[in-house]
Amino acid sequence: MRSHPNDRIRAVYQLTARDRPSARAKAEDMIVEQTVEVPADCVPRQLRRTIVGTIEHLERVGSARWRVACSYDVSVVGDSILQLFNLLFGNISMLAGIRLVELHVPPVPGLPGPTFGIPGLRTLTGAAAGPLLCAAAKPVGLSPAGLARMPTVDVHFKGSDGFFATANQVTVYARPWRLVGLMHSNWLPELATDLFFDSPGYVQYFPGVGTLGLHITYLNLGENVRIDELGDTLGFFPSFEGSIGLSFGTRLSSSIAFGWTGKFILSKLADAGAGKEQGKGQGTSFALDAGLLYQTPIKRLTIGAALTNLGPKIQYIDAAQADPLPRNLAIGFSCKLLESAYNKLTLLADLNRDLVSRDTRQGFLKSVFNESIENFGLEYWYGSYFAGRVGYVYDPDGQLKYPTLGSSLQYRNFRFDLAYVPSSKNLALANTLRLALLGKF
Repeated sequence: MRSHPNDRIRAVYQLTARDRPSARAKAEDMIVEQTVEVPADCVPRQLRRTIVGTIEHLERVGSARWRVACSYDVSVVGDSILQLFNLLFGNISMLAGIRLVELHVPPVPGLPGPTFGIPGLRTLTGAAAGPLLCAAAKPVGLSPAGLARMPTVDVHFKGSDGFFATANQVTVYARPWRLVGLMHSNWLPELATDLFFDSPGYVQYFPGVGTLGLHITYLNLGENVRIDELGDTLGFFPSFEGSIGLSFGTRLSSSIAFGWTGKFILSKLADAGAGKEQGKGQGTSFALDAGLLYQTPIKRLTIGAALTNLGPKIQYIDAAQADPLPRNLAIGFSCKLLESAYNKLTLLADLNRDLVSRDTRQGFLKSVFNESIENFGLEYWYGSYFAGRVGYVYDPDGQLKYPTLGSSLQYRNFRFDLAYVPSSKNLALANTLRLALLGKF
């Protein structure tokens, strides 16, 4: 730490960004987040230099690495060492791709400089190893002594965000890096009772890289009866399908995220061919999925698209009878209608188009809507404890229309999800119940 000759606090950071405009935008967001924590447009121009600070220099130091120098007026920190820490590496300490590499501090009244050093601080705190500081805690209007008297009473999680709560307010933000989940659902319960599918999964976030996931899907198709050409029963055999996949997702920019999945597929419909056909009634294949999310300039509106099951046909008996994978294109959006401290309401909709079968007699736009499945839904969250969901499915090609229901309960690091298709006449999916348990650590 060195003195800055211009009586301004100067901090040098290393950023990861794809290009100069992205690096510049990231640096501008950083100096706003570290000071006023409101949109930059809300800050009067005459106060931007004294409160928000300035970007003095930006240069490339690697293929995707940038060095940026920022300066702040010393009046921003006053005589509080905690405020100095918050200014230098507060909320941004929880963001990927930002590192504080150099610091220049002029003489500041009330802050004479280091006294104990790192060994002395470890002796005073009794922490022989590990980090000495956690994420920034900034209850407005409290002195350091008042902050020290505010114990954390609970920890709540919402999505990929964690909140450490005091008795009066949320004080610290954090990000869980790992998630383990297990989902179970019956399938077509109106047709048979032994059809179900299970799916365990694991997700881990790697700072500065992206999110990696591993998942397995198992679909049990129940027990089937083997019958010969004369209609005589020869016995019984089980059927199932499954896949194992590896997923990766990352941000391409501040508003665009991309993800893909590669998976191996095994389908065992029978243990032998029918009649004179040769083969075991078993096939394998592989497929790729790809998805894109875009945070639009319209506030609270996100759109997305996914292309699934891109791969070769699956062969059971011979190549001439190979079946295509169920390729699908999905396009949808989510819009946050309400977002406050305790209440969140989101509108969602998507359109799913089967890319394998297509009625070429219809026009393109007409076939898109007539041969697509359209889903609509609303999700409400109260704090981070409870969520309720209602939805509606419209399938004009299959002549199906039915509602769906769902809810979530969350406590500390665990979340329980439930989805249900209500009972309905002439609907094979009626009374489908899907359960999921998620754990974050």
